[in-house]
Amino acid sequence: IIDALQRNGRTILLQELVRHMDPSFKHVIVTLRNPGRLAYRFNEMGIEVHVLNLYSPFRDLFQKRRAITRIIDFHPDLCLWWSGDSNLFSTLFRLCGIPVIWTLHNSTSRWPTVKTRFGVRCAAFLSNYVPYKIICCSNKTYDVYSNIHHFRTDKLLVIANGVDITKFSPNKSVRIRVKKELNI
Repeated sequence: IIDALQRNGRTILLQELVRHMDPSFKHVIVTLRNPGRLAYRFNEMGIEVHVLNLYSPFRDLFQKRRAITRIIDFHPDLCLWWSGDSNLFSTLFRLCGIPVIWTLHNSTSRWPTVKTRFGVRCAAFLSNYVPYKIICCSNKTYDVYSNIHHFRTDKLLVIANGVDITKFSPNKSVRIRVKKELNI
């Protein structure tokens, strides 16, 4: 579940994640707002993309109820939430007994609006109860959300943009050799 499938790192990461999963798993992508520019890529992979068009939290409550029911009727084994607004929205699914994992894709320490700051404070509180785990895309994200935003640290886990840094990490000798080969 994601805000929208836009051209950004989290959408590409989600695309690569589902592309490399066992084909016997059934994936469904739900966008909270619009489908986004990259929805067609998921459709081409045979993945259903459902658009909820949730722009205002208290407008058209019937539509929101219908959308939530549609997701719950899918009986997911797990809901992976890909951004701030959708992380807050996940509370409803956790209350229905569906395991929830949040992902955090930024290291913003100061938010520009009161509304956003309030949302981050709510998420910090909910981090104690809602998600099973919270995946941070970098060590900086982990530091900001644990030390500044006060998310529950035992649930925070770093997966550096989906790359296993124990296998793929900078290697100075290789870098020097490649630079020499390329005359850089």
